[in-house]
Amino acid sequence: MKHSKRTTVRSPWVLSGWPIYLLLLICWGQGHASENWLDQQKSEFKRFSEGSQQQLQDYQQQQNTEFGQWLSHEWQAFEQYRGLIRDAAPKFSTPPRIGVTPLTANRSNRNEPLDTSISLSTPLSITQPGVEDKMPEITGTVSAKAQAGEFWFYGHSLRISTVLPSDLPKIADQQDIRDAWLQLSNSTHQPQLQQLRATQETLELSDWATVQMVQRYSQEMPVSHNQQTMVAWFYLSQLGYRVCVGFSGRHLFLLYATEQTLYEKPFYLVEGERYYPTSAQVTGSMTSYPEYPAEARKPLQMDFSKTFKQPTLRAGGQPEETNQSGQPLKLRLSADRLSYFQSYPQIDLVHYFRAEISPEIAEAVRSYWRQQLAQLPPVDQVNQLLIWLHRSFDYARDQQQFGAENYLLPEESLYYPASDCEDRSFLLAWMVREILDLPVIGLVYPGHVAIAVGLPQNQVAVQSNKPIRYFSRDYWVADPTYFGAKLGQVMPDFVDIKPQVIAL
Repeated sequence: MKHSKRTTVRSPWVLSGWPIYLLLLICWGQGHASENWLDQQKSEFKRFSEGSQQQLQDYQQQQNTEFGQWLSHEWQAFEQYRGLIRDAAPKFSTPPRIGVTPLTANRSNRNEPLDTSISLSTPLSITQPGVEDKMPEITGTVSAKAQAGEFWFYGHSLRISTVLPSDLPKIADQQDIRDAWLQLSNSTHQPQLQQLRATQETLELSDWATVQMVQRYSQEMPVSHNQQTMVAWFYLSQLGYRVCVGFSGRHLFLLYATEQTLYEKPFYLVEGERYYPTSAQVTGSMTSYPEYPAEARKPLQMDFSKTFKQPTLRAGGQPEETNQSGQPLKLRLSADRLSYFQSYPQIDLVHYFRAEISPEIAEAVRSYWRQQLAQLPPVDQVNQLLIWLHRSFDYARDQQQFGAENYLLPEESLYYPASDCEDRSFLLAWMVREILDLPVIGLVYPGHVAIAVGLPQNQVAVQSNKPIRYFSRDYWVADPTYFGAKLGQVMPDFVDIKPQVIAL
């Protein structure tokens, strides 16, 4: 029997199946290899990070030990210097007005009683706003048995371990300082340091707020004042700040160095660098250790580039300012931010001119005034802002309102019942920049501050003295303390005086 030849027809898939299968097998193997490789890399990175962290801690421990030994050097006496005065020229006791001369008769020294004959409407009143949310607890790797201090800090609830060496010296002399430093550096302080650093980052604290936070934290510890100061100094040093301590009698106090010059604040010169005590009660000379040659810590940045993260405010507590059209400007001011600014040392004027207002307040002010000024030309827009400032705020020198020179940030000027020339100029400069989008420069005269505004091309102030030429552009004086004055009008006392210009 003849058998027919059997033909087997293979489908294309079958014909190509082995290569595809091999490819899938290779990819599967590579996928698993890739996962294993990633796991291996993660493990390596973790070991590297832990090793690097340990190396850093070992290095810091070595530095702490060397510094502790340095504290054995003979301590020195340092004299206290009076705080610097930015401008000793007298200010006006009453706000000058258009057509009233001579103005010089109204200029007085800082200590004269306030002339209450000038009474303008107070722009805003405020009730302390509540806090809606609490910050989550900032935690680290502290043992559950560790003691913890819980405290409020500018509207935030903080909880940080307050564990201390049980035999911390009482801090009565130089030897106690050395021993306490070495004990703290040899103790398990890293968890507390991690918590403090996490708090600093989470709350976006400025350097000044960080110093206050660490001091507030140390005050939660049930130990003596000197020991609390010792703890604050130690942790601020570990955070990288250039701080030191000194004895005034048997009282230990904390001092700090700053990048910016502080005014009207006593200081001590240590190797030519100013150190300011955190306590206003410290007077006279002090004894402290000589400058450490290996000092690499940073001075405090005291500009207003950072403040702190503001807690959420409850609804309500909204003071209103009503303009001539009867439409209200609703503002919600943070009592915590106001308290923070009140604690701030005085620095150079340029930082106040460049300071920002909290986003919530800024948006409310911008939207309100842009609506009111939308149909006006730039000159009239500036004049309307001048009229508002002239009519809405009482005038008072800082000595009468605060007992000392105290520059107010624009945000503060919306709260306090009165302000002087610097405060009004800071606020007007911010409004012109943010609302009108016009260039501004600050003007500093003897005993007086104003601003000048750059107008669009071919526009000039109608009622004007000669403009100020600055970098090939004309700027017209806008003086929020010269009552009744319009853009371009200069106080008679300063017509022939060339002001110092602050670029903004």
